[in-house]
Amino acid sequence: FESDFVNVFYRSELFNGLRANVLVEYQNRKPLTVNTDYSFFKRGDRYISNHPLCPECRGENSFRQNKIVRLNALLRYRIGQTYMSMNDFRITQKSKWPDLIVNYKKGFSVDDLNINYDFLSLKIRDTKVDLNLWGYLGYSLEAGSFLSSNNLSIVDYKHFRGNEINYNLGADYLSSYKLMPNYRYSTDYNYLSFLSEYHLEGKVMDKIPLLKNWNIKSVIGYNLLKIKEQDYQEISLGLENIGFKGIPMIRLDYVWSFEGKSKVQNGIVIGILQDF
Repeated sequence: FESDFVNVFYRSELFNGLRANVLVEYQNRKPLTVNTDYSFFKRGDRYISNHPLCPECRGENSFRQNKIVRLNALLRYRIGQTYMSMNDFRITQKSKWPDLIVNYKKGFSVDDLNINYDFLSLKIRDTKVDLNLWGYLGYSLEAGSFLSSNNLSIVDYKHFRGNEINYNLGADYLSSYKLMPNYRYSTDYNYLSFLSEYHLEGKVMDKIPLLKNWNIKSVIGYNLLKIKEQDYQEISLGLENIGFKGIPMIRLDYVWSFEGKSKVQNGIVIGILQDF
């Protein structure tokens, strides 16, 4: 969809470890439809619909044009947050406790569609739980619900970040699923999302004579999304810090995805490391 919008954004650190982000915006949202199949190279192909939940619904709008005001308020509390000060600089120190993140969204229409909803989510996230010689664990656990959802537009559903191109270009692995099709599990219902990775560091690779000097590390991942009676799961085995002359550049994961007890697909996901 396309949108004309005006927004006001505010960010503040209320006190040590507690940060608030508030965004208020007005949007005039208009759906886009597929009106042509023209392609310079593949003239026999047909474009799929722009309807995210119905690829076959060509020529149909996924929602009616609407005008809405939205409030997005986020509170993040980092337990045990400490800082190191140096002249005019302040450096954040890693806390041994996870981040607690509360997100509240309110939307209401300013036209005759009467869209009105309230959304609330709670997330617990820690990118590095130190396990000493056994590496470290990262996880993100989130639960959310629409407290009210009158005439909700598909634009305002809860959408989960997926991946349909088998590449991860520096994205946070604790913020997205590795093989999930985009929009398949978008919902206006309660949900539970769990993303996790166990980095073994050198616990496995250092035992292999030809590889122990390459600084390649192994990582195991498990992701879960639960909506109503639907379960989507991912299990992955990967190698990170693959590089050249000691410079880590690439991460490779082999991923299996499941709906309930049935395997959906499997494949390799290639990641470009963020620091490269």
